[in-house]
Amino acid sequence: MKTLIYSLLVLLLVYSTVSAQQWAWWEEQTSGTTNYIWANSAVDDNVCWMGANGGVVLRTTNGGANWTNVGGGAIGTNGVYNIFAWDANLALCTTTPTPSATFVYRTTNGGATWTQVFTQAGGFIDNIWLTSETNGFMQGDPVGSRWSLWKTTDAGATWDSTGLYLAQVGPEAGYINAMYVNGSNMYFGTNNSKVYNSSNNGTSWIAQSMPLTNPWSIWFNSPSVGIAGGPPEGYVVTTNGGSTWSPMPMPPGSENTFSVTGYENQWYCLGDSSRIIGSSDNGGSWYTAYSAPAGLWSSNIVKARNGDVAWAGRDNGGITKGIDIGLPVELTAFTATANGKEVILNWTTATELNNQGFEIERSEDNISFNKIGFVPGFGTTTEPKSYSYSDQSVNSGTNYYRLKQVDFDGSYEYSDVVEVDFKAFNSYVLEQCYPNPFNPTTTIGFGLQNKSTVNITILNAIGEEVAVVLNEEREAGYHQVEFNAATLPSGVYFYQLKADSYIETKKMILMK
Repeated sequence: MKTLIYSLLVLLLVYSTVSAQQWAWWEEQTSGTTNYIWANSAVDDNVCWMGANGGVVLRTTNGGANWTNVGGGAIGTNGVYNIFAWDANLALCTTTPTPSATFVYRTTNGGATWTQVFTQAGGFIDNIWLTSETNGFMQGDPVGSRWSLWKTTDAGATWDSTGLYLAQVGPEAGYINAMYVNGSNMYFGTNNSKVYNSSNNGTSWIAQSMPLTNPWSIWFNSPSVGIAGGPPEGYVVTTNGGSTWSPMPMPPGSENTFSVTGYENQWYCLGDSSRIIGSSDNGGSWYTAYSAPAGLWSSNIVKARNGDVAWAGRDNGGITKGIDIGLPVELTAFTATANGKEVILNWTTATELNNQGFEIERSEDNISFNKIGFVPGFGTTTEPKSYSYSDQSVNSGTNYYRLKQVDFDGSYEYSDVVEVDFKAFNSYVLEQCYPNPFNPTTTIGFGLQNKSTVNITILNAIGEEVAVVLNEEREAGYHQVEFNAATLPSGVYFYQLKADSYIETKKMILMK
């Protein structure tokens, strides 16, 4: 395709993604159980494990199309209170306490067999995190007035608490209810209005005060931005790695839930027994992301560690999956074309979620933008969609355009900026056709100062008319027309433009 080097036409193509930062679709999946699902561990977009009452361990390896109970009675009939899976084969889970103890089980073959690897007398094991295929941490209720914190270097086959119980903190640490681990950075929330942070794999700790008596959940989307929550006080947010925490306004009812996950600048919490709520601005505002069947109240929601989906297990055995994180409106192309009369904007989307539409904004300095129009969106769709807008009030010179994609909840994101040089036509012009020589088609470009009846004919070498390319009225501005010479023999020809009193002729060569 020819790239027109012409002062009256600029075509700029920009690839961009307009993202309102939220899971695009939610779907219900069949778990095969009605037991209370306590915990889940989402490995990637295909692999997820869930622990439920009655010794049920659910596993999927195909994105939830099929769930299989791989507990098989090997871990008893107590509730699977916590679970962590490294991949489709390696997983560790803990049971709810019996009258005497809590047990930790491990599988290395996808749940075909389980081995009891730890016993905790008189308390819970609340959390397990593997930071690599071999290293990890486990935490539970206090025993002997100290933190219960264990470390493994053999993928959970054995656990060692030597030097990890934080003697410098002592009894004031209280109960550990929340745990977040990312590499060597660890956070624990306790029931004494504190969060303890270690950035060196638990070698040393810093106590951070927070306005929550008992944080039950902690999640960090970056080293500095995190959220913690605990009923009935709600949620608090930090933007400085936990040095300070501030209350976060939440919709009524959601302050009593204690499950949160996140991605970039968005958060997802269980809003109540039947809602997942989301925020696209780090908790500044919230919207209902999904209305699910009841059973969410005290369950969990977790984003895949190595993927773009999320899963939530429910207390009635239901499973909800969030799909396509971060791609609510995928803008695949955005072009601006100046033709001497107007600037035409064209753009396409691959997918859309809750897309109210696009505000068109224009600037002459690429700093101050003004809204000049609006094009409605298609709401939610997985089909590619095309859009167009004509700006007929543009001033001569360089102009800048951007799209402001607006969701139905009022959230918005901007596209990249496209630049176009606009010059109004003040004369007629006939371009050299391209390609030239050609076989058998070529494109003829021409500009009109005024609205005119345009006649373009093809003449042979002795001036005889052999074809009519165009004979119709056209608006002022730039135009293109294609000529197909499939019926003509090779040779030298001429194409002639007549518009009002303007006549111009140029040569073309057909080579077959």
